[in-house]
Amino acid sequence: MKIIKRIGVIAAVGALAWAATVSTASADTWAWHGSDYAVTSYYDHNLAACDKETDGHGVTAYGTFWHPQNGSMTLTVTDGGDEGCGGATTGGYKIDKIKICENTVGCSSWQDVT
Repeated sequence: MKIIKRIGVIAAVGALAWAATVSTASADTWAWHGSDYAVTSYYDHNLAACDKETDGHGVTAYGTFWHPQNGSMTLTVTDGGDEGCGGATTGGYKIDKIKICENTVGCSSWQDVT
């Protein structure tokens, strides 16, 4: 009976650790400038730029990441105010920081991707 209880406790602890890892790994990071935003997705490998203001200014999102052969790189994504968002991927590398800039207006601060 003690062995069954121990196995149950070990399984429960393992399940909680796995759940914490999954929820942390899949959390998105956002950077805002007014109503415009940049957001990471898919384990922080993808970046979207979303222009949500009808002011004639497009947006550009920047995401920095580390590439094993090329070192530090910047992913750049633009969006001009259509209904959707512009998007791009690093090809499987985790984005470290993001920011969103409204063209000719200004930028958000860099946001650490956690």
